[in-house]
Amino acid sequence: MNNNNITVRIYFEHGQKVKGLTLKQKLFHNGFSHYILKAAREAGVKQAISFHITAGYLAHHLRIQAEHPEVLSLKHPQCIELTGKKERINFFLDKYKEQFENTEISILEDRISLGFPDAEEKVTENYKRVLIAVDGSENSLNVTKKGIGLAKLLGSEIALVFVVDKAKAVGNTDAGIMPNEALIALKKEALDTLDQLIKIYGSDYGILKFMPEGNPKDDVLQTAEDWCADLIVVGMHGKSGFALFAMGSIAQHIVLHSKVPVIVVPERK
Repeated sequence: MNNNNITVRIYFEHGQKVKGLTLKQKLFHNGFSHYILKAAREAGVKQAISFHITAGYLAHHLRIQAEHPEVLSLKHPQCIELTGKKERINFFLDKYKEQFENTEISILEDRISLGFPDAEEKVTENYKRVLIAVDGSENSLNVTKKGIGLAKLLGSEIALVFVVDKAKAVGNTDAGIMPNEALIALKKEALDTLDQLIKIYGSDYGILKFMPEGNPKDDVLQTAEDWCADLIVVGMHGKSGFALFAMGSIAQHIVLHSKVPVIVVPERK
């Protein structure tokens, strides 16, 4: 069993309020349990379960107790059970610590019970680091969304790589733009793209950014090797599967030469 997994239980009273919501959010949110379950999924917690406490008591929180299970209409206390990696659970609890001020949190023995633990642990151990290759294309939005979503499900570390293609830094002497100035502009485009993608899809996840300068075909692979990535996610630009391999694309090169598995995300139709 993987000792890096823990289970925690968060006990709270019926009618617990979510803190810090705007007026608009208050109109549409469905209660404390729904809010925490949704937040846990977005934070990459492996498993989250909500249930009512029909009987019992807590040693350190006298208000959270239920002593009359036979009274079905009683507004019983509730509990949310979270199971996942220690680092991910701790990250989640720290991020939402304001919400848990009036709750009781219990940490159970290190364990994980997701139906097939051996298979689950094998998958997560194989893909500890996911590298997502992006560029300035529209499909990078879809690639980033799919890649981050997968990495969160696996509990993996995430990094984005945008290779600054030095072959494009030719400048325009007639317009007074020198090659070094063109390279600076390309670097800015890469940085702005990475920051925007992280802001949209992963601002709460501690995503790394890589901006190597060179040839995208080679430097995505080199970054994957240097960072010890276990999986690469890349995009395909407007080509069918046959055309992808017939025309010598960047994605094709990465698929053929990568030392780790590669997922190719097609453009949305």
